[in-house]
Amino acid sequence: MNLNRLCSLDLPPEITTNFSCGQQITIDSGPLKGISGKVVRTEGKQYLIIESGIKGILLKVNLEQNAVIGGKTPLKNLVN
Repeated sequence: MNLNRLCSLDLPPEITTNFSCGQQITIDSGPLKGISGKVVRTEGKQYLIIESGIKGILLKVNLEQNAVIGGKTPLKNLVN
């Protein structure tokens, strides 16, 4: 299911927020709404790592292109 949603993406509005590596977050809006994962940082950018639903395959989603919430508290510094 997660893989199908990723394949159907049109680029969402750009949103920027800072997260801590290892932080568990949930996407709050857009085509990936409701998907949770763990924050990682590579090449100076932050990504969300989520399970694809296929054993052994993880997906990397750019956090700057999705609105997210951390835990149960929405993050307020989102930019449209």
